[in-house]
Parts: sequence; structure tokens; C-alpha cells
Amino acid sequence: FALAYHLFFPGIATHDAIVVYDQAYAGKFGDWQPPLLGCLWIRLEPYLGYGPQALFVPTIAIVWASLFVLFLALRRLTLWPAWLMLLVGYVPSTFALTGIIWRDVIFTACWMLAIALTLLSSEQGRVLRILAMILALILFFFGFFIRPNALFAAVPILIYLIWARSFSWKRLVFLFVPLVLALQLASGLVNYGWLNANREQAVHSIFVFDLTGISHFADKNVFPIDDWTPEEVEKVKTICYEPTYWDAIWWPRCSFAMARINRDEPPGTKLFGSPVLQKAWMSAILANPVAYVEHRFNHFRALLLENNMILFDQTKSGQFRFRFIGGVDFTRFQFAVDWMGANTPLFRGLTWLLLSFVCLVISATWRNGPLKAATLGMSISAFVYTMTYLGFGVAAEYRYVYWTTFSSLVSAVLVLAKWVIDRRAPVETL
Repeated sequence: FALAYHLFFPGIATHDAIVVYDQAYAGKFGDWQPPLLGCLWIRLEPYLGYGPQALFVPTIAIVWASLFVLFLALRRLTLWPAWLMLLVGYVPSTFALTGIIWRDVIFTACWMLAIALTLLSSEQGRVLRILAMILALILFFFGFFIRPNALFAAVPILIYLIWARSFSWKRLVFLFVPLVLALQLASGLVNYGWLNANREQAVHSIFVFDLTGISHFADKNVFPIDDWTPEEVEKVKTICYEPTYWDAIWWPRCSFAMARINRDEPPGTKLFGSPVLQKAWMSAILANPVAYVEHRFNHFRALLLENNMILFDQTKSGQFRFRFIGGVDFTRFQFAVDWMGANTPLFRGLTWLLLSFVCLVISATWRNGPLKAATLGMSISAFVYTMTYLGFGVAAEYRYVYWTTFSSLVSAVLVLAKWVIDRRAPVETL
């Protein structure tokens, strides 16, 4: 906590953070960014200071509290593997993002503390278990409401928080769809019913990204637009497509394209957010399935294998609100992270996707109990979370696999702890 505070204080504000911050002060929310996060942010400011520090300080507190609680839970069972749980927070892959105001980091911290409290209380009395469950569910739902695209990954975590003493594949299968629908409904009630957020049609970013990708790989324009010049069509098929960012079509070299998609002249003809764009998206996929698959795997490969953005750089991004001025130690840290990102697998999504899968397979063979429930819940969630981006991802940045990174490392420590316990003396309650 002290190291993160020293390097990152008062926290690094990103574009997304500034949007939700301004919306909270204006009292007018959109649904592209999580309204609930903005509400919490401005309510914490009188107590923790104005600007990023109001979210930065509680975030790193929750991160390290979760690891300490996990340490306590494991220490009751085995000694030296428990200390490895604290080291999870020092792994560059987990530590590097803790000072950046990203909902990916905040929801990960909330879910991890929820899991930690549940694991620690799993063998306690009924009253303590219920109290821990209530607090864990509050943390879980807050994390989900600020990262609703973690919808499918949320289900195994929610099931674990409620049934923490055993894991059931049958329960997961039968409850998956009902819980997905319930979580989606709850998210809508919070955003639209309570906070009255405007619908900004964020899902249409997927349509635009896929249409651009299909146009690229099919070598033809599949947008429902027939007034682009041949030169503009050629740009849409080539330089407007980037597998790492859907909004490459917004960039200056392709500004004509998104200007046309966003144009509302005459009124009512705007494509972005309209059924016309959605219909064109479905038609393009059906007519060009190979190009669609190529585009989707190209994006997923970029997410898993490329050296994507790790630390948010305000200078390069042009976002100077709450300007972060790092000291000498931060500069050295930034250099080290950039070097590791370019030369090691520590910041590659594939590394953590594979680790989550290995933990899933190993823990699936264990005798049922709290450790199996926790490890399987996390590893299934981590694997599903990253795989979701295969079909629905629109950008490739390291932060998008942060939950998978953190949860797979914690799962790996639990796997090691179980191995040590079994070698020492098998305990059936585990």
C-alpha cells in the first residue's frame, strides 16, 4: 500500500475517469461509462480529497486488504504458501495498474475482497458467514455495476459467494442463464431506473468495429453507405481498420467515415445507434462469415499476444486534467514496466488466460470443499472473462485482462496451497 501510494499518489486520471467525473458533477449520466462510479467518487471527495485521490486511495486499500484477508484464510490451513498470497500484489502484472483510475482495476479489487471475505468465513459460524456474505455481495454488485461487460464472468463469482463451501457444475449450468438475465436486469435498474442514464448505444461500437473489420478482410464496403467515394471506400478497407482499437475509424485519417456514420441530416437518418446499423452488422456477418472470423481472431490475437498499452500516459493521450507528475521513482518504475511489457510475457493476455485454464483443470479434480469452490469460481470467471473479448472486444489494452491476471495468480497460490496441504496430511474439509 505504501509503495503504491508513494509511486502513484494522487492517482492517474484517464479519459474514461474524467467523463464519469464530469457527469457526476453535472448530474447527467450516459451509460457508456459507469454512472455509479461517478456518484461514489464525488461523495468520497470531501473525505479523501478532490480529484483522483478520492478513488485511488480506497482502491489500493481494497487491493491490499483483499490479499491480507486471503493470507489469513490460507494461514489457518498452511504456513509458507500463505505468504505467497501477499507477494501476488508485488507481481508487476498486478501492481502496475493499481495507481490508474480505471474501472477494470476497481472492479477487480472489489471482487477480490469479496472472494477473500467469503473464503475466510467459509468455516466460521453461521452468523459470521452471513455477515461476510452480505458485505461480499455489496462489493460484488458494485464491481459488476461499474463493469457490466463482465456479465458472464460474474456468474461463477456470484455462485461462489452464495455457495462458498462446495462447488457444483450442475448448479453452475442450471443457474447460468437465469443469473445472467437477473444481473442484466439489475444493471438496467441501477443505470436507467435509479440514475436515469441516457442510452448512448455503446454496443454499436461493436457493430462499427465489426463492419470495419469485415470490410477489411472481405475487401469490400459492408457499411450501409453508398455515397463514399472510391478513395474513401479504399481507406475504410485499409487504414481505417486497426485490430487493437475500434475507434481508429474516429482518427483524423478516417474522420470522414465516422462523421458520415454519426451524421443526422436529415434528422432521423443517423446510423450510429439505429436499427439500420444493427441490421447491416447482422447481414455482413451472414454474408461474410470467414471475414468476420478473421477479424475477430485478429483482434483477439492482438489482445493476447501484442505489447499493448499498460500504463496510461497523459502526455501521449492529451488528457491533462488532474495532471499527474511522477517523481524519479515513478519514472524508473515506468521504464521498468515498459521494458517488461516489450520483453517478457508478464503483460501478455495469453499468459494469464493459460494460467487460469490450468488452475481450472487442476482444481476440478479436487475433493469438494471451500478451496475447490474458491479456485474453480475464480478460474472459470477469469477464463470466461477473457474469452468474452473474442466475440465482443473493441480494444486491446492490458487492462482488459487485469481481472484474469489477478484472479489467476490468486488461484495459482490456492492450487499450490492445496498441493502442500495434501502432501502434509489430506484434510477432507478442504
